[in-house]
Amino acid sequence: MLEKLDTIPWNKLQHAYGSAADIPNNIRALSSDNFEVRQQGLQALYGNIFHQGTRYEATPYAIPFLFELIQNKNTKDKHRLIYYLINLALGYENSYLLEGINPRQIKTELKQAQEDMSLQEIEDGKEYGYSYLALLDCYVFVEERTYILQEIIEKTPKNDNNRSLINAAIYALSWFAEKGNQSMKCIKNQIPFLKHEEDIANCILGIGLLHKNTEPKSNILYLEKYLTSSSLLLKTSAAIALAKPPLDDQIITILIDSITFNEALRNTEIIPFNDGNINGYASGILSTYAQTKEEEQKILLALCQTLGKLNMYQATETTVFILEILNKKRTIPIKETNIKQLEKNEIIALRAIANSKGWGEGKMSFANHSLIIKEAGLPNSKQKLIDYLAEYY
Repeated sequence: MLEKLDTIPWNKLQHAYGSAADIPNNIRALSSDNFEVRQQGLQALYGNIFHQGTRYEATPYAIPFLFELIQNKNTKDKHRLIYYLINLALGYENSYLLEGINPRQIKTELKQAQEDMSLQEIEDGKEYGYSYLALLDCYVFVEERTYILQEIIEKTPKNDNNRSLINAAIYALSWFAEKGNQSMKCIKNQIPFLKHEEDIANCILGIGLLHKNTEPKSNILYLEKYLTSSSLLLKTSAAIALAKPPLDDQIITILIDSITFNEALRNTEIIPFNDGNINGYASGILSTYAQTKEEEQKILLALCQTLGKLNMYQATETTVFILEILNKKRTIPIKETNIKQLEKNEIIALRAIANSKGWGEGKMSFANHSLIIKEAGLPNSKQKLIDYLAEYY
């Protein structure tokens, strides 16, 4: 294993901290029997060839060796390596969550971005080991090896010890639609062998995300049976998977129920989609796909109802969705609008935002939340928003 690792001229390649000569030792650490050694190796790789989401000229060269580790029966914590490979291919993948990845589009955009680089940007790229072609290679190198993920899903025994690995592989496949029909069939075939509803939900979400960008389109209406499941998790997962604009009334009802009545769907850790926050996933679908004013108002009130129940980070995510609805057709920022010109539901939404934990909890303030509020055209502090709302009374 890793016999060819030293054939790569790592010392001539660059990552975030200069020479990539340390990469072979970082990769070998991932094969250790010692958890601390593996953890240190992975942390180092996150820091140097995936620094704050940026990938470098050395990054693509590491990908085949990571897959080699995943294929070896003795490698531990394979699911962590799979999640890392998704990051190497896509960056922070949650930014693509609602629509998934269109493989043709992402390749075209990266090639065009490389062509559009100025001479200065090209020189800077050479100095720091960065280029859009490196990003393209990262995506392609992972995409070309999705058959390995399919083999893991098909050949790994379905037991509790392997849940994390199988769920990670299914999640990873969901982002690569180049061979989407083959992957959807692979995922679908696993469902009868799974005994945990969280694992079945993971399959449903994976099929739904793949379907958005797979050509030619295949039929996934077999997921409709889960819309009447006694499990809200399975119903919600199926509603997310099948959702498309305009939203079906049944889909809207299920998704609203999921975000307003069930706190358990906010932290389903075994499901990797949206970091286990299925409520947040449902909220994003509702706010993005709503088309009529009636739908928007119904969804807005549901989001406001759930906002007060959320922690700091969850509240910020839901606030983004509320703001998306508030600003869909707005041409003048709210803070520049006389409050008496706002509709009742808009006032309700602003009050919910003002009273949420998104601003921070205890002595901890959340700067990102204030920035999001400011960029959305609202008074950019909790007190300023409260003062703005005071004019309504």
